[in-house]
Amino acid sequence: MRKKDKEIQIKLQDIESNGELGHLEAFKDKALWHDMSLDNRELLAVLYSRLAQKQLVEDESTAATHFKLAAEIAPHNHDLLYQQGLSYYLQPHTEASLTQACECFESATKLKDNDFTYWYIWGSSLKSLGLIQENISCFLEALQKFQTASLFPEGIDGEEWATFYWHWGQVYFFSGKLAGEALDFRNAIDKYKEAVALYLDTSSLWNSYGDALIELAFLIGSRECFFEAITIYQKAIALTPNDFQALINLACAYQCIYELTNDDQYYHLSEKEFRAAVDINDRQFILWIKWGQLQATYGKIMRDVAYLNSSIKKYERADALEPNHPGLLSRWGEVEMLLGANTEQVDLLRSAERKIARSIELNSEGSEIWYLYGVCHNEMGRYFANEKFYEQGIEKFQHGLSLNQDDPLLWYGLAMSFYAIGDMRSDMQVIEKAVRYYAKVLELGGQHFYQFWNDWGVALLRLGEMTGDQSYIESAVDKFEQIIGKEIDFESDSDTDPMDLEWLYNYGCALDFLGDFTEDLNHYEKAIAILTSILKIDPDYLHARYNLALSLSHLGESVSSVDVLYKALEQFKILLESDPEDEAGWNDWGLTLMHMAQLLEEVARPEPSRRLYEQAEHKFMQAINLGSLSSHYNLACLHALSGNYSIAIHYLDKAAAANVLPSVDDMMNDEWLEDLRETHEFRVFISMLSMRQQKK
Repeated sequence: MRKKDKEIQIKLQDIESNGELGHLEAFKDKALWHDMSLDNRELLAVLYSRLAQKQLVEDESTAATHFKLAAEIAPHNHDLLYQQGLSYYLQPHTEASLTQACECFESATKLKDNDFTYWYIWGSSLKSLGLIQENISCFLEALQKFQTASLFPEGIDGEEWATFYWHWGQVYFFSGKLAGEALDFRNAIDKYKEAVALYLDTSSLWNSYGDALIELAFLIGSRECFFEAITIYQKAIALTPNDFQALINLACAYQCIYELTNDDQYYHLSEKEFRAAVDINDRQFILWIKWGQLQATYGKIMRDVAYLNSSIKKYERADALEPNHPGLLSRWGEVEMLLGANTEQVDLLRSAERKIARSIELNSEGSEIWYLYGVCHNEMGRYFANEKFYEQGIEKFQHGLSLNQDDPLLWYGLAMSFYAIGDMRSDMQVIEKAVRYYAKVLELGGQHFYQFWNDWGVALLRLGEMTGDQSYIESAVDKFEQIIGKEIDFESDSDTDPMDLEWLYNYGCALDFLGDFTEDLNHYEKAIAILTSILKIDPDYLHARYNLALSLSHLGESVSSVDVLYKALEQFKILLESDPEDEAGWNDWGLTLMHMAQLLEEVARPEPSRRLYEQAEHKFMQAINLGSLSSHYNLACLHALSGNYSIAIHYLDKAAAANVLPSVDDMMNDEWLEDLRETHEFRVFISMLSMRQQKK
C-alpha cells in the first residue's frame, strides 16, 4: 500500500474508533477519492453514512448531502445503499423519509437483485408510504416487491418468513380498504394463514387476521365471516388478556352481528367487551364512539330512551377526548334526533340539527351526513306538521345525491319527504313520486333494513285509499310480507320486537282493506288474527283495537254473522272507554250497530232492531259532536231504514253542505236508501243537488 494511502487509512480508522465524524470534512475533496484504495473508499463511505444517520434527526438536508457523498464515494456498495434506506425507514414515518428510503432500496436492488431483505424492506416502505398518501398505487407496487422477495427464501428462518407473510397480508388488506375489492381481503387472509401455518402466534397477527375477515364480511354480506372473526379475536385475547385493541375489535364484531340479527345476546356480549376495554384504557376515542353507537342502535331498535340517553353520555366522553370530530358529531346528532322524536322534545331536535350542521361544516363531502341532515328536517316537519321542513329535507337529500347518486339512503330520505308532503296535501301525484323513489332504493340494494319495506307499504296503501285501485293495496301487502312473512304463528307466546308492532298493524290494515276489494274472507280473518296478536302484546294500542273492530265488522257483515258483529261491538266499547274523543270510533260503532239491526230485523219482532237503531243514532250524534262530518250521511241512511224520510232528507242536506256526500251514482245504488229513493222528497233533493253541482 502506498504511503499516502496508508496515512489515509490510519486517519479514517482513528475517526472510526474515536467517533469523531466531524473530521470527515477533510475528505470532501473528490480528488482525494481517486487516489484511495477501494478499501479506504468503502470505509470513508461507511463513515459518511454514519454521520448522515446521526444528522437525520436534526438536519435532514445535511444528512441527505452526506448520504449522497457516501453513494458517490462507493457507488457499487449495495449494502451501503441498503443501510442508508434503512436509516430513512427507521425514522418517524413521513412522506419525505419514506420516499428517500424507497429511492435507496431501489438503487440497492439494481446492484443486487436477489436479496430477500432488500425487496422485503422496500415493500414495507411502500406500504407505509401508501398509508400516509392513501395511494393505492403504492400498495400495488409494494405487492410486487413482496412477490419478488418471496422468490429468494435462502437463509430465511421460519419466524422471519412467518412475519414476512403477515406483513404481506397487511399490504393486501390496506389495498382492499382503498379499492373495496373482496379479492384483496381474501388474499390477505391467505397470507395470514401462511403465517399461522409457520407458527406465528401473536395478538397483533390475530388482530390483523380478524380485521380482514370483518372487512370481507361487510363486502360480501357474510355472517360466517363475522363469526370467524370473533374466534380469531378471541385467540388474540387468550394470548394477551389486556390487549385493548383486541377487546375493542371483539366488541365491534359482536356489535356487527347484533346489527345484522337484532339478537340481544350479541348486544350483551358486545357490552361486556366494551366494559373490559374501558377497565384497561378509558382514554381512547374509538372506545367511546363505538360503545355509544352500540347503545344508540339498541335504543333505536327497542325504542328505549334510557339507552339513547346512555349513548349520548358515551358520545360526550368521546367528544372530550377528540372535540369536533365530524363522524362523532353526526352520530351524536342522530341520537339526539331519535330521542327528540321519541319524547317530543323540540330542543333535542334543534340541538341535533346544530351538531349535524357542524359535522357538515367539517366534512361537507360525506353523503351519509347529508342524509342525517335531511332526516332531521323531516322530524322537524313531523313535529310542527309543517311541510316547509320537509321541503328543506328534500334539499339536503338532493345535495347528498349530487355527491353520491348511488346512495340508497338518500333516495329513501327523498321518498319519506315526498310521502309526508303528499299525505299532508292529499296529493296523489306527490305520493306517486315517493313510491318511485322507494323503488329506486330497492334498485340500489338498500332494502336490507325492515323499516324501508314498511314505509313503502304505507305509501302504497295510501295510494290505494286515494285511488280505489286494488293493485296498490296488493302491492302494499307484498311489501309488508317482505318483513313479516306470509305465514305467522299467532299462537306463539314468544315476545315480538316492539318495533314490529307498527309493521304488523299496517299489514293488518292492508289485509282488511284488500278484503273490502276482493270480498275474500281469508283477508279479513288474517287481519283479525294479526290485530288480535298485537293487542295481546300491547292492550293499549288503540289504533290496532279500532282496526280490529273494523275488521270484525267487515267480516260479520260479509258472512251475516251476529256473533262476529257482537265481537266488533265489544272492541268498539273498549276503544271508546279508553278514548272517548275518537270521532271515527263512534261513527263506525254506529255503522256496526246498523248492520246488526238489519240482521236481527223481523216484522213480527221489531223491538230488538229498533233499539239497535236508537243506539246507532246515539253513536252518530256523539261522532258529530266531536267533529265528524261523514256521520250526517250515515244518519240519513239510518232514518231512511227507519222510515223517517223527512229526517233522512234533513241529514242528506247537512251532508251536502259539508261536502261529504258520496256520488249520485253511489246514492242511487245504496241499499240503505232504497225506500227513500221512491219518495218525492228524495227526487227533489237529487234535482236540487244536480242544479248546485251544475252552477259550480
